[in-house]
Amino acid sequence: MYGPAQLRPSGKKRPTQFLPPGASPKGQLYYAAAVVDAGVIVTGVYESKEDCDNFVSDVLMAKLPTIEGGLEGEPQEFNGETLRIERW
Repeated sequence: MYGPAQLRPSGKKRPTQFLPPGASPKGQLYYAAAVVDAGVIVTGVYESKEDCDNFVSDVLMAKLPTIEGGLEGEPQEFNGETLRIERW
């Protein structure tokens, strides 16, 4: 499993929709987004790095400009193998 995470600084208007409509990615097992003081944290877990890379290049990059409220600035990215997922 592969788990990317980003901290995206946002503008004055906070995004109200984080995953673009119709963008349910193949191989994604988990997705979450949270508004924090520094911007928006977005994370997901994919079955493989290839599934994640395909979603980012084929779907997400094209749809980012359409997200209501927008996401401004360059993201800080954190990527790596997902070691464990638990539900409490």
